[in-house]
Amino acid sequence: MARKAVESEGLNVAASRLTTGNHVVYRELERALAEYFDVESALLVPTGYLTNLVVAQALAGRFTHPLIDERAHTSLVDAAPLLGCKILSFRHCEPSDVARRVRSCGRNSRVIL
Repeated sequence: MARKAVESEGLNVAASRLTTGNHVVYRELERALAEYFDVESALLVPTGYLTNLVVAQALAGRFTHPLIDERAHTSLVDAAPLLGCKILSFRHCEPSDVARRVRSCGRNSRVIL
């Protein structure tokens, strides 16, 4: 497979779409991933930070409360508002605080942790 790719695409210093623009290989990979996971489409994003932003936008309106560790990575803190609901934090490595926060959300809440 690698040999075939080298023969058809050659070797270069290409990187993500962010730095080198779009390439047919990205679209082919997205199609293959969508087929493999049996979903309508797939999207490659260049960083984990952007992944969290994309996923939060895709999940907007599906939850009532995102719970975030007080020491969560900045990408999660930045993405949480895109969910469109009140954000709650819990003490780092404190399962009892997570449980307390979940209970405070109410019975019909849809919590994402």
